[in-house]
Amino acid sequence: MKMARSMQGFVSFENTTRWSLKTVMGTFGNLTLKFVWLFSLVVSPAAFAQFNAGVQGSVQDSTGASIAGATITLTNADNKVTQATQSDAGGVFRFASLGPGNYTVSATAKGFSTAQTEIVLNAGETRDVPLTVSVGQVATSVTVTTQAALLDTSDSRNQQTLDTVALQNLPLAARNPTALLELDHAVIL
Repeated sequence: MKMARSMQGFVSFENTTRWSLKTVMGTFGNLTLKFVWLFSLVVSPAAFAQFNAGVQGSVQDSTGASIAGATITLTNADNKVTQATQSDAGGVFRFASLGPGNYTVSATAKGFSTAQTEIVLNAGETRDVPLTVSVGQVATSVTVTTQAALLDTSDSRNQQTLDTVALQNLPLAARNPTALLELDHAVIL
């Protein structure tokens, strides 16, 4: 009898617990559903605001050979925002996720002149922009600076003037300034 009563209490507890969990899950389920709906309502306009236009192309020289490692610069003419990339081994470049507007595309490569073009990019458009660079001029710059000569070659005199303080500080045993003349190889006594 005691066993049946305790089992009955357990079943009653289990039924109560299930009912409470269902109620709690229902409440959380409704809150979760409301949260997901609110989140999608807030995030959806931001997802539609993503830019999906792009610029791609290739950099070639005047003979049609691809220029690898060229620096391509894309500048938005409206807000002056600049992006840069390098062309790959085939001379191909790509700029993605761009907004509509007026752009300037330029390419520079070592030994070549700069190629530049202006484009108008519409929303959702991927524009192909081929750039042709021509062989640039070899420029050598020589900078000449002047500086005072270390040796005056216009005068061959060899002289030095010593003031009184310098003479008194000389390490001469006799303190005789004429003894200095013996140190100079050009003086014959």
